[in-house]
Amino acid sequence: MTDDELIEAVRAAVLDRALPPPASPADVACGEAGIGMAFPPLLRRLYLEVAGGGFGSWPVLSVTDNGEWFSDEPDIMEAHRQWASIR
Repeated sequence: MTDDELIEAVRAAVLDRALPPPASPADVACGEAGIGMAFPPLLRRLYLEVAGGGFGSWPVLSVTDNGEWFSDEPDIMEAHRQWASIR
């Protein structure tokens, strides 16, 4: 399966969910800067093309705090800070 096919499969699987809109390139860049590394290419595309978070069987963290609840942390940068503090 290609990345394009995976993007379409995820998009189809989440049609009935109230997800945030796709993230902007600036939001993705901010998220990457906040955690100190680039997102994997497929995750980056999912954030940009499907939703800014909340998709997947285990909800994917939002790139930025969008006011919606998808995990125990408001966004990926806070989750990274929490995880880094326990290492």
